[in-house]
Amino acid sequence: MSDVIQRATERGIDSLEDRMTKKWLYEFLFPEREPIEKGYHPVDFEMIHKELQKKNVTLKLLHHEYCSTARDAGRIPYAYRSFTEKYGLDGLH
Repeated sequence: MSDVIQRATERGIDSLEDRMTKKWLYEFLFPEREPIEKGYHPVDFEMIHKELQKKNVTLKLLHHEYCSTARDAGRIPYAYRSFTEKYGLDGLH
C-alpha cells in the first residue's frame, strides 16, 4: 500500500475525486504495468492530468496532440471516445 501512496504523492494526488476509479488510479499511478494493446499508442495519464489544470487546455486539445504524437511514432491513436474512457471521463466533453 505504501507504493500506492508514494506514487500518488509523486504525481500530486492528495485527495480522491469521483472520476478517479480504481482502474483510473491504477493506470495513472502505474502506467508501466498496463499492457499496451497491439499497435495503439499509450496515453500518458500523468501528463494529461497536469495539462488539464492549466488555463485554456481542454481534453479535445490534448487528444489532438496525442493523435499527432501517436502518428509521428507510427502507432495508432485511440479515438476521442476511447481516449476519454481511458481517462475516466466517458460522456464528459
